[in-house]
Amino acid sequence: MKKTTYLKIMTCLGLIPAILAAFFILPVSMMDAWIEIGNIKTYLLIVIFSIYIILIPYVYSLYLTFRLLMLIDENKYYSDQSKTYLSHIGTSGYVIGTILLFDLPFIFGYGDYSDAPGIIIIFGFLALFSYAIAIFANLLKDLQTKI
Repeated sequence: MKKTTYLKIMTCLGLIPAILAAFFILPVSMMDAWIEIGNIKTYLLIVIFSIYIILIPYVYSLYLTFRLLMLIDENKYYSDQSKTYLSHIGTSGYVIGTILLFDLPFIFGYGDYSDAPGIIIIFGFLALFSYAIAIFANLLKDLQTKI
């Protein structure tokens, strides 16, 4: 058994929420929002569309993570390809965080209407976590450059 098998399995399991969101949860939410179109449902539609946009860099970064783990199994830690993967993972994290930050006013409007202030905190933490992942990936890339 290779040393990164567990991480590869967890990376593949990370695709499950993306698939569920893209094909099951978000279409139902979008149809409910289209049926009851109103001012507050417009906020919800904008957030749902941005989540679809977020799924693209999320799945791309999972793919690059899997490829990076394959390079680690082949003992190619410091190759130029791994630096490129880390750079792209960092860029994906920045894109996801920025989209989530632009969604915060719409989330605030929806949370204020539905009296759910916790949703604002959750989206804020998701943005911070994606920025943290991006910074960590860029830090690893810089460490590889110095070695």
